[in-house]
Amino acid sequence: VSLLTAGVDVQRNRLEIEIVGWGHGKRSQSIDYRVIMGDTSDLGHMGPWEELREIIRSEVWRHPVGDVAMKLSCTAIDSGDQTQTVYTFCRAFQQPQVVPIKGVEHQTTLVGVPKPVDVSEGGRKLRRGVMLWTVGSSMLKSEVYSSLKLEMPTEESGGGIPPGWCDFPEYGESYFKGLCSEQLTRGKNRAGYTTYRWERIHERNEPLDCRNYARAAAAIKGIDRWGEADWQAIRESLHIDPPEKKTTETRHGVEFRKSTFWNK
Repeated sequence: VSLLTAGVDVQRNRLEIEIVGWGHGKRSQSIDYRVIMGDTSDLGHMGPWEELREIIRSEVWRHPVGDVAMKLSCTAIDSGDQTQTVYTFCRAFQQPQVVPIKGVEHQTTLVGVPKPVDVSEGGRKLRRGVMLWTVGSSMLKSEVYSSLKLEMPTEESGGGIPPGWCDFPEYGESYFKGLCSEQLTRGKNRAGYTTYRWERIHERNEPLDCRNYARAAAAIKGIDRWGEADWQAIRESLHIDPPEKKTTETRHGVEFRKSTFWNK
């Protein structure tokens, strides 16, 4: 893992956050999942935003190789509910460290071109203000569920961990129900054409949303364009290029990254 991002889902009475580590091949490690209770319309000290602000600005996660302190590189926050509050919160950070996002169901790219949302007194858009990123909701969900379907390599296959592999700590059942809370269903419209739509099969879908937003943040950082040389450069800059067999464990004859990857 060489990059940390976070996805934040905004409800009226709480913020839910997943922190995700990313490595070469878009392999991911869920680092932490948190719920911050409070009135999300309140940006003051009584609201939940102050705690999120401290997480972004001050919290570090120590990489086991070299004991390197890593911070969040990008945090993506859903702006669909408390829109202006989210814009105000993001405005306090250098872009694109913390960005507002908006899901678009039929968008054909993971992230769209950012658009300015701040305006001057004359109504003109301020290009150095907050930028809103649209994200392809359906594409993100499809990618997450495709990754979750990947099978663990066997000793007979001799393969390594596949690109897109997701690793998780020992979260409770409610997290995984929320992560797997939607399914793609097929139907027909009035003209008889086949259509597809996502339907919720579990009441709470915040873990899925947070994972999608953290993935969108990683896309904003550019990981979809990075090759091995880019990841190697990042590892070298962080001094976390690991010696062989120091950050892996063997399960059934196959080497995996240890699930207890992070220690604060």
